[in-house]
Amino acid sequence: MWRAWLAPQPWNQGSINVHGAGAEPGQHLTPVVLLGVLTLLLGLPGYWRWGSRFLLAWMLVSWLLLDLVWQRQLLWRGQDTREQFAGLPAADRPAQGDDSFFWAVSQKTKAQLPAAGARVFVASANDFVGMRMAYYLYPLNVYWRRGGPELPGPSQFRTGDYILLVEPTAVRPLSGGGRLRYAGETSLVRPVARMADASLYQVR
Repeated sequence: MWRAWLAPQPWNQGSINVHGAGAEPGQHLTPVVLLGVLTLLLGLPGYWRWGSRFLLAWMLVSWLLLDLVWQRQLLWRGQDTREQFAGLPAADRPAQGDDSFFWAVSQKTKAQLPAAGARVFVASANDFVGMRMAYYLYPLNVYWRRGGPELPGPSQFRTGDYILLVEPTAVRPLSGGGRLRYAGETSLVRPVARMADASLYQVR
């Protein structure tokens, strides 16, 4: 248990809100459970003797113990970050991080767009993928709809608009690549750029 409690934990999107340290596989006694049991065993006698002051003090000590471990994890993650990005200019760091795919696609997409006025429609069946892709395309005029159809109806497009397909997506080019089919609709397009797991089209 202590090895799992004190070992470095991987960084993920929930790390800031979740205490990930726990027992090793096959063990049921975690540090959080242990603190809970100690609270019951010591809390009742302490409460009878010192009243609510003991419970408040015990809660503070338990919180500090958990926070100290979290702070230690933060130091480890900070070291990992330094090793990953040390010496890199700020402009090059996104290409080395967890979002390197979105960064690369956004840079290639922006290179194909006119200087101003372009509208970009992001299509993806995965909410997280669509959200991250739209984020990296800002401050362009980006359309992305969470939880709804990947693309609006053809009547909402204007000639010159751009459609960026990011896998996974149900939008598919028809034979020849001059049309996109989605939700029973089709739109006239021309292929602009193909990337790994992404394609850019312009509405004709």
